[in-house]
Amino acid sequence: MRELSPFRIEIRWVTCHRGQRRPALMTDVLAQTMADGGLDATIAKYRELRENYGSHTFDFTAGTLNGFATGLAREDKFDEALALMDLNVEYNPDNALLSTTSARST
Repeated sequence: MRELSPFRIEIRWVTCHRGQRRPALMTDVLAQTMADGGLDATIAKYRELRENYGSHTFDFTAGTLNGFATGLAREDKFDEALALMDLNVEYNPDNALLSTTSARST
């Protein structure tokens, strides 16, 4: 996982700063939270961001959280990956891709 640098800000077309002091991608925020506080803190952070920010600040689409979970699985962090896939299904229950991805991971 990439670590956020206090001196470098990476701007991409998906980066938006509405409501943020420092622009950051959802995956970067989750990765830093996972490194600093573990799974429970990461899930709490995701819930907090969804509650406090609109979709123009962070990318809350199913693919973002799914991609982050897939990255964790590639690092052999299967429990964390499955928990985040479950969280993704919770927020996106009608997404067929998530159901098949979660089923393949079990």
